[in-house]
Amino acid sequence: MAIRYPRGAGVLNHWKNPFISLPIGKGAVLKKGNKIAILSIGPIKHEITEALHIIGKDPLQETSIIEAFGHFDMIFAKPLDHALLDLIKENYSQIVTLEDGVISGGFGASVAQYIGCTGQGNSLEKITHWGVPDAFIGHGKPEKLYKSLGLDAQSLALKLLTLIS
Repeated sequence: MAIRYPRGAGVLNHWKNPFISLPIGKGAVLKKGNKIAILSIGPIKHEITEALHIIGKDPLQETSIIEAFGHFDMIFAKPLDHALLDLIKENYSQIVTLEDGVISGGFGASVAQYIGCTGQGNSLEKITHWGVPDAFIGHGKPEKLYKSLGLDAQSLALKLLTLIS
């Protein structure tokens, strides 16, 4: 067993909410889209949410661009939400997995393995994994580490825009 202690401060202003029961192995739809499904797990979901906000408020971007992206909080790495993954692979042409852990053998690899074992959906063309490389990463504040790895909101917004073009 491992205990993971969070680093830094939380990002939610209204974090004092009543506890709700989460069904084990079920993810949540945060934003619907029509082309690229972003599957996040853990606190990195706040960075991608901000990245989508950056794209959405950019006056130079067409409205259709922000509508291309769907965002899903998978909540659990194990067990994976197979029903949600099946829905995603049938309705999106691309999946981007995003995690603040090591890509190799991580959440994204589990998603790819599941999709590979069940067959790609009618429209699914590509799976991309964004996260921490399998290398030594120094200690530091999460914001600085995200920036150095290209996982901060601004960097993610630019990466997302390259997927559309």
